[in-house]
Amino acid sequence: MIDVLIIESRRHGLTLPALFIASVICMAGTAFGQDADPVFRPLATPAGNILTAQDVSVVMRDGTEISLDIYRPEGSANHATLYAAGPYPHNQAILEDNTSEAGPVAWYVSQGYAVVLANVRGTGNSGGDFSFFSRQEQQDHYEIIQWITEQPWSDGQVAGTGAGYYAASQWLMAIQDPPGLECIAPINGTLDPFREWMTPGGLANEAFISDWYERRVRLPNAFAPGGGRLVDFDLRLAQLAHPTWDAWWEERSSLDTTSLITVPVFALNDWNQSMGEAGLTSTLNAMAGLNGINKLLVSNPTAELPVYQDIALLSREMLPYYRWCFSGKSPSSPFIERPRIRYQVRGQDSIKRESNWPPGNVEQEAWFLNIPSGESLTGNLASAQPSAGNGFTNLTRTDANTTMRFVTPPLTEDVEITGPVMLELYAASTTNDMAFTVTVKEEVMYTIPANGFRLPEILSEETMPALLSSTTASTEILVTQGGLKASSRLRDTLRSSEYLPVYAFMGRETLSPGQVYRQDIALRQTAYRFRAGNRIVVEVSPVNDGSLNPAGRDTIYHSARYPSRLWLPVVQTAPQQTGRPRTPALNPQQTFNQPQALNPPQALDLPAPVTEQSPEESPALFVPR
Repeated sequence: MIDVLIIESRRHGLTLPALFIASVICMAGTAFGQDADPVFRPLATPAGNILTAQDVSVVMRDGTEISLDIYRPEGSANHATLYAAGPYPHNQAILEDNTSEAGPVAWYVSQGYAVVLANVRGTGNSGGDFSFFSRQEQQDHYEIIQWITEQPWSDGQVAGTGAGYYAASQWLMAIQDPPGLECIAPINGTLDPFREWMTPGGLANEAFISDWYERRVRLPNAFAPGGGRLVDFDLRLAQLAHPTWDAWWEERSSLDTTSLITVPVFALNDWNQSMGEAGLTSTLNAMAGLNGINKLLVSNPTAELPVYQDIALLSREMLPYYRWCFSGKSPSSPFIERPRIRYQVRGQDSIKRESNWPPGNVEQEAWFLNIPSGESLTGNLASAQPSAGNGFTNLTRTDANTTMRFVTPPLTEDVEITGPVMLELYAASTTNDMAFTVTVKEEVMYTIPANGFRLPEILSEETMPALLSSTTASTEILVTQGGLKASSRLRDTLRSSEYLPVYAFMGRETLSPGQVYRQDIALRQTAYRFRAGNRIVVEVSPVNDGSLNPAGRDTIYHSARYPSRLWLPVVQTAPQQTGRPRTPALNPQQTFNQPQALNPPQALDLPAPVTEQSPEESPALFVPR
């Protein structure tokens, strides 16, 4: 018997052809199957005794078998289930792995929940071919959740769990609205893998491809205990074949369909992960379009454990949420009473509570890049727009040490920032493209007192006076970072805000050599407090992801006419003091979405560097994005 299944949204009552395609089911009257009833055996863990069934095979609509590992409490009672799906091979070692993004599985079981871990198709012991969040993989979640709800050990309720890939999968499963899915809890996930994981700022993310996919997916699958498998999907080739936003990436994004989600969402992020793998921006954008209850917590991880393995944090935050989800979703529970957005300012222990992001008391303030004179790569991060000095700096791509560094004077007061950070950069190139990475740091100044040294007996105060004087030293803390390829500079007008560019990636907007272009470089959103006495540091470096001409020369402008500047979302808790830059007005002739070069192009064979022209030599100011 061959049945055709159209998956529908049970809450919307609508068929969703854009999300769910017709599926041919080769079995008698059901959309899934199973080799045999799972055989559970007891297992002792540090969190207590549990039951487990390994490599349980569930058959999908197309006959593909998906492998599940099931963990549940002892006894015959049924339980609510936490479900996670990812491309990592599973075995019992995950119960003692405090780095697994599935979280502390045995501990969750000790709290009364069953946990189901699925290998997405083409990984672990699952059949089929891996294809990085493909439509087939997304549909599998619907069928697996439906299968879970029908098991004798299940009470019919399921919630999403897990971080990273597991978290991104949760958004995709919630959009389908399968029967039994009560809520999701994505940790450090993304809804936009293309922009945030694969190609942030238009630059190929080498670390994601080589470190995450090759080291954490392919190698563990190839050398999995009991016989590995080769995951032959080529993520690098996919990135090269789809370098811009197209239907292939749209299929793998959930950002434009989150309005279909009606189950509650509790998203948890940590600042350290947000600096390395962007995901917070898409999470915030998604929450703005959700129709149901949604809350966000962004915290600092402990020194020992990531947030998804921090049992103290999960006990305080995640357990109350799951209990609320599985017990009728009372409107008067402690979870509901919590503010919609809570975040921890880095360097502080307290949690701030807000209804919106960024908070209403945030004002964007500009800090100008300035090099007073000469060809130095070091300059000032100034509180006022420069009126004199060397207006441009030439950078050679072949020099690996070419980094421009701009530093403020010691701050006279604390400066707290919360929200999007952006560098408005004016630059030109001798080639048709260029790219830069930007890093913001805090230079922490401290003093080593003279009595901190123990002097040898043979030395005296007279012979070694230098050792008796205080020594000033410094260290640097990474605050945020980002990058942009100039040909990817055009904004997605629907997703962007003035100081938070989200790039369209609909094609490459190549440059005319010698022309000056404005590039708004989005850095990771953050909440951070710079301390009085320390200094803010901005570093700008040319970067090449392999797609640029290595022999090119780039020119960064920092002048009155081309005021490259860092925009910081400063929390306004007191009147501005001396040394703090007031927010200057944006040039009214500058536009965000109409690319137009400032200068006529220069010939590539001219030996002279790209130079800034005077206002009389330039056309009317339209600054390209």
